[in-house]
Amino acid sequence: MWAKISSIILRNRILILSIVAIITAVMFYFSRRVEMSYQMAQILPPSDKTYQDYKSFRAVFGEEANVIILAIKDPAFFNKTNLDAWMKFEKSIQQIPFVEWTLSPASSFTLTLNDSLKKFENIPLISKVPETNAEADSIAAKFASLPFYKGVLWNPDSNAYIMLAGLNKEVIHKKKRSEIVDSIQTKVQIFEKAQGKDVHLSGLPFIRTAIVKTARKETLLFTLLAAVVSSIILMIFFKSIRVLTVTLLQVTIGVIWSWGTMGMLGYDITSVTGIIPPLLIVIGIPNAIYMVTKYQQEFLKVGNKIKALSRMMEKTGRAMFLINITTAVGFATLIITPGQMLMEFGVVATINCMLLFFLSLVLNPILFSYLPNPTKRHTRHLTNKRSNLFIELQVKVVQKYRAVIYIVSAILLVASVIGMFRIKPSGKVADDVPKHSETYADLMFFENNFTGVMPFEVMIDTKKKNRVILSGNLWKKVDQLQDSISSLNMFSHPVSIVEVMKYGNQAFYNGSTKQYMVPNQFDKTKVLEYFRRGLEGKDDVSNQSYIDTSWRYIRIRAQVKDMGTYEMDAIVKRIQQQTKTIFADEDVDVTITGASVVILKGTQYLLRNLLSSISVAIIIIALMMASMFKKFKMVLISLIPNVLPLIFTAGAMGFFDIPLKASTIIIYGIAFGITVDSTIHFLAKYLQELKYYKGDIKTSTYSSIRETALSMAYTSLVLFFGFSVFIASDFGGTKALGILLSFTLLMGFFCNLTLLPALLLTLNRKQIDKDYDKYAVIDDDDVHEDPEKAEDPETDPI
Repeated sequence: MWAKISSIILRNRILILSIVAIITAVMFYFSRRVEMSYQMAQILPPSDKTYQDYKSFRAVFGEEANVIILAIKDPAFFNKTNLDAWMKFEKSIQQIPFVEWTLSPASSFTLTLNDSLKKFENIPLISKVPETNAEADSIAAKFASLPFYKGVLWNPDSNAYIMLAGLNKEVIHKKKRSEIVDSIQTKVQIFEKAQGKDVHLSGLPFIRTAIVKTARKETLLFTLLAAVVSSIILMIFFKSIRVLTVTLLQVTIGVIWSWGTMGMLGYDITSVTGIIPPLLIVIGIPNAIYMVTKYQQEFLKVGNKIKALSRMMEKTGRAMFLINITTAVGFATLIITPGQMLMEFGVVATINCMLLFFLSLVLNPILFSYLPNPTKRHTRHLTNKRSNLFIELQVKVVQKYRAVIYIVSAILLVASVIGMFRIKPSGKVADDVPKHSETYADLMFFENNFTGVMPFEVMIDTKKKNRVILSGNLWKKVDQLQDSISSLNMFSHPVSIVEVMKYGNQAFYNGSTKQYMVPNQFDKTKVLEYFRRGLEGKDDVSNQSYIDTSWRYIRIRAQVKDMGTYEMDAIVKRIQQQTKTIFADEDVDVTITGASVVILKGTQYLLRNLLSSISVAIIIIALMMASMFKKFKMVLISLIPNVLPLIFTAGAMGFFDIPLKASTIIIYGIAFGITVDSTIHFLAKYLQELKYYKGDIKTSTYSSIRETALSMAYTSLVLFFGFSVFIASDFGGTKALGILLSFTLLMGFFCNLTLLPALLLTLNRKQIDKDYDKYAVIDDDDVHEDPEKAEDPETDPI
C-alpha cells in the first residue's frame, strides 16, 4: 500500500503542493477569527449540580464577578488634601466607559431617618470637599460610626481603604473588558504619580485580564522559542540548511492549520489551547527526523534521490502512521472530559496531530525531490564514532546489567508510589498568576488586609414571594449564618439584606452604633416600612443585588481567600453543615455558590476524570499492540515502559509539591501518547529482526538496539528540549507542564532503551520465538538488504 502511496505523491507533486497551499490560505483566513478567551474556563459539564446552582444564582442576581477592587493604605486618608485627591480620582474612574458605579468611603452614604415622611433617605457622607482638616476629621468620625462599611470599605487595623468599581455585565466576558482595565490602570498610574502613593488593584475581572494578557504574550513567545530550540538541534544533527528549511516550513504550516481549526470550530485561545502551536512544533520535528534520517540512509544505499524518497515512504509510512495515531490518542483522551476547556484542547490537538503527519508525509518527499542530493557532510552523523560508542554502551547495559535495571526501576517505582499520595489538587485562580508580578503582590495585599477577593455567594430560597418581609425570625438566622462565616477568618465581612436592615435599625435610633443589630419584633415592621418607602422610585437594593425584586431570594455575598482545593472543600462542607443546623426548622433551600466554589468543584471533577481518560488511552494503545503481537505477554512488555514514566512523574509531583490542576493533568495523556512512539520504533525493528533471524530473541533484541538507539535519542532530545521551553513561562501551571513533560519523556526514553529490551530478554525465556511468522511487521525497512541486490536505481517512481 505504501509503495502505491509514495508513487501517487511523487507523480502528483505540483497538484499536492497546490492543494496544501489552498488549504493553508483557507486556514489562514479562519485563523484571523481566533481571539483570546475572556470567559471563565468551563470545566464542569452543564449537567453538574454545582454548575446548575451557579447558573440559577446568576439568573436571579446576575453576574457576580464584575467588580474591580482598588485599595490604598493611608493613615491620613481623611486629610482634606488627600480626600480631595481621592474624590477626584474616583470621579475619573466613574467617567471610564462601561464603569457603571463606584463605591468608596468618599462616595458612601449615611442612612438617615426622615421622620416627617416616615422613610429612610440616603444622604451622601460627603456633600462637598472639606475646606478644613476639622471638617475632614468630622467626616472620618462619622464614617467610623457606620459598622455597615467596616471590613467592606475599610480596615481600621491597617488603615486600608477600598474603592469598588462595578463594570457593565454585558462586557465583562468580552474583549472590551481588557480596554476598561487598561483605562483604570492608566488612571491609577496618574494618581500614584501625583500623590506618591501605591494603589492596589484586584478583583476577578482584573486577575482574568492579567492572565489573558500573559497568555497572549506567551503563545507567541513559546511558538518562537520552540522553533528556535528545534532549529538548533536540527542543525546539530543534520548540519543542513535544506533540512532545517523543509522542516520549519512543515511545522509553520501546521501551526497555521491549528489556528485555522480553532477559527473554524469557533474556539478561543485559553491558557491551555494557547500552548498548541509550540506543542505541534515540538511533536512535528521528530516526524522530520525519522523521515530525513531514513531518506539519507536509503540514498547511501541506492544513490538515487527519487528512489530513496520512494523507499523512505514505503519503509516509514506504516510505522509513522501508528506513531502519530498513538500521539493523537493521548490528546483524544481529553475529548471525553466533559469540561469545555480540556475538550477543546483535545479536539484541536488530535485533529492537527494527524494533519501534521499528513504534511510530513507529502511535503518531505516532494520538497526534497526538488533539492540537490545529500552530501557526505549531511550524512556523516549516520556513521559518527561517538554515536556508535553510545549505541554499544546501551547494548552492554542490557547485556550485563539487567538486574541493575530492574532494581533501579523498582526503587523508583516504590518511591514514586509514596510520592503519589502526597499530590495535592489545586483550584487556585492565582496559580496562573506569575508569583513575581504586581498582580500577585496586589492579591496578597487584599488577602492580608481584607481577607480576599474571590467571590463567595450564599443564596437562600424562601420559596414564597415576600417571605423575606414577613419572616422576622428568618433575618436572625441569616445574621447567625453571617456571623458563622465571619468566624472562619477566611472571609471578608459578609453583606446581605439583613446587614441593610441592621443599618436601618441604627438609623431608626438616630445613628446609635449600639443599635446596629437585627430589628426586634416591635421595630421590624417600622424599619422595613421606612426602608421600602425610601426605595420608591429607586433601585438601590437591586443595584447591590442583595435581594430579588419579589423578596423571595436572599443573597449573602462575601470575598474569600484564594485557597487550595482541600482547604476550600473543607470550608464549604463546614458552612453546609452550619446552614443545616441554623435553618433546621425553616422551609428554605440554601445554595453555596460563586466563582470560588465553581473553581473548586471543577478541579475535583478533573481529578475524578483523570484516571478514566488515561485508562482509555492505555486500553486503546494496548489493543493496537495486541494487533501487532497477538500475545498478552508481549502487550504487557510494551506497556510497562510507558506506564512507569507516568508513575515516576506523579511521584515527582508529590515530592516537589507540584499541584494537580488543569494544566498539569493534561501531561499524562500527552506524555503517554508520545512515549509509546519510542516503543513502536523499537518493537517495529524488533519484529523485523525477529523474522530475519528466524525467531532468535537475543540477537534480534541487540540488533534492534543498534538500529533504533540513535533515532530514539535524536527524537527524545528534541522533545526534551522542545518541551523545556515552557519552563520559561510566567504561569505556574505552564512551567510545571514543561518540567513534567520533559521529565516524563526523558524517563520514557531510558525505559524504552533499557527496560523494554531487558523485559524482552527476561520474559521470553526461550531462545527462539517460534511464533515470529505470526507477528505483524509494521516497518518494511530491511537493513540487511544487500546493496548489490537493491532495486535498479534508474527505476524512477515518477
